[in-house]
Amino acid sequence: MYILALINSRNVQFCETTNHLNPKVKNKSNETKIQNFYRTSELNFD
Repeated sequence: MYILALINSRNVQFCETTNHLNPKVKNKSNETKIQNFYRTSELNFD
């Protein structure tokens, strides 16, 4: 869902992406979910 939100928002800023992630919850809740994703996930850039 997050990848689709990035594509739909055409932006990588959390505040812009939250509008497209899950419209049924508050934007602050969506932003917290995004922050938790980056905090707990290990991204391999290679």
